[in-house]
Amino acid sequence: MLNKMRTIIKNDVFLLLLSITLYVIPFISFNLFPLNWIFFSIILYLLTIRKYNPVLLGFLFGLLSILIGQYWLTETLISLGKIPTYQALIVHILYASYESIFFIILFVFSKKLIDKSKENLLINYLLIIFFWIIVENIFPRIFPYKLGNTQILFYPLNQMISFFGINFLSIFILIINIIFFELYKLKKIKIFYFFCTIMVLFIYSDKLLVQKEYLIKTSESLKISIIQPNNKKENLIKLSSENTDNVDLYIWPESSIEFIDLNIKNNLNFLRNRIDFKFNKIIFGSITKKEEDYFNSALVMDKNFNLVDYKNKKKLLIYGEYYPFKKIISKLIPRYDNFIDLKKGKDKFIKIKKDIFAEIYICYEDLFENNLSDNKTDKDSGLLINITNDIWYGDSIASYQHLMLSIPRSLEQNKFFIRSANNGISAVISPNGKILRKIDANKVDKIIFDLPIIKQKTFYYENKKNIYNLFYLTFIILIVLKKFIKKF
Repeated sequence: MLNKMRTIIKNDVFLLLLSITLYVIPFISFNLFPLNWIFFSIILYLLTIRKYNPVLLGFLFGLLSILIGQYWLTETLISLGKIPTYQALIVHILYASYESIFFIILFVFSKKLIDKSKENLLINYLLIIFFWIIVENIFPRIFPYKLGNTQILFYPLNQMISFFGINFLSIFILIINIIFFELYKLKKIKIFYFFCTIMVLFIYSDKLLVQKEYLIKTSESLKISIIQPNNKKENLIKLSSENTDNVDLYIWPESSIEFIDLNIKNNLNFLRNRIDFKFNKIIFGSITKKEEDYFNSALVMDKNFNLVDYKNKKKLLIYGEYYPFKKIISKLIPRYDNFIDLKKGKDKFIKIKKDIFAEIYICYEDLFENNLSDNKTDKDSGLLINITNDIWYGDSIASYQHLMLSIPRSLEQNKFFIRSANNGISAVISPNGKILRKIDANKVDKIIFDLPIIKQKTFYYENKKNIYNLFYLTFIILIVLKKFIKKF
């Protein structure tokens, strides 16, 4: 029996599936973040010791990990695009195949550096780490599942995001994986066990240490009411009309109002017949029309039904908000030609009150760390808001993934992050990345919260471009250093 187990463990297919499992599970259950510390060590073993083809390995790894980790995509395509199951599955497989290019690039580069020689091993590993970070930053992906995102529940490590961004967590994961691989390769069993023990203690360090409460230094605040209607418009009014005293801002999700023509004067007057409770301001999502173009927008309305400000979504979802290759695809899917393309918006802060501005993320814009962080104006954002409609994901884990992948935005900017989702998960996230309040998926509920307004900027926010340039510069220096050492 023991011999059979050893044979299975040495089997390349088993090791590949094990590596994929260790990589994917933390994206499905973020509490299992330590599993990510081992997956790449297995890849290094397959590449260097088992001599696995990096192209095939990268393709299989990318294909299977995307099909498993984003299994909900097929159902979403059926719900969003109204296409048959087999067509949705084909699109999902094609997308997963495209994503595998990301891993092919990384695995080919890794094998090339460490396959033949032990010379400059440290430099080679550093090159792999920084190459991973660079590719992770520039490779165009629909859903940017960065390696570091898996560590978002690892306190206090995730606090480093406010200094160096999510890339710091990716670097940490790769370093741990490389250490595991080297300890195995050198057969340092005692050191290996010691290192494992240290890692276990590190995992639970936030529980062993006394946690300090996050101190808020601000003189401004807003009383907000976050509404989650679970895809029923009447719940917006019902929940909002309860306990309305002193609420400064109601936050309704994306697509709360079907359509608003911004070309019409007093364009929000038609809402008087729908909204029969007193309010100060409401922010909500709607499809809007400006001149001849259509947008996915977040709008702020005051108590007199005047439009205070609005922002149009910049990061549009392919095949959900814009539809490339219409002439070709409509031959296979006739209804595809009837879909209307939305236009991209521009970066801007949205005005809430006289001196309070918010940074708005519509739908899945909050997954992208560089989406609005470059928005430099003389006005500082005091809070972050995401309005989204995750109804397309059904009962899958996608809404949970959306919540967890958005948490770094609060850490990057040291601000409260508010999420209002149609059917979940709505939440209040603190500046140190902790979920203070939430409404679970498919629940009808609201959150009333006294929200401190924080205008101080983090080191990461102020120096993001320089930090990114430092990664590129470090990579170039390592390449030069590697060639210089080889000559002498």
